[in-house]
Amino acid sequence: MAHPEDREQYAAAKFASAAQINAEGGRVMDYNQRKQPVLRDILERMFRAHGLID
Repeated sequence: MAHPEDREQYAAAKFASAAQINAEGGRVMDYNQRKQPVLRDILERMFRAHGLID
């Protein structure tokens, strides 16, 4: 909630992944894999901000 830009970035990744799955076919695993880079980036920044990783 404190980072609307992250929320928007994640939402965009979800919509793009869903659109690609709908157009090309695929499974839930494919959908998750397509949005994974965005999610990992957000989580890494969050963990760094809280001192959980260097």
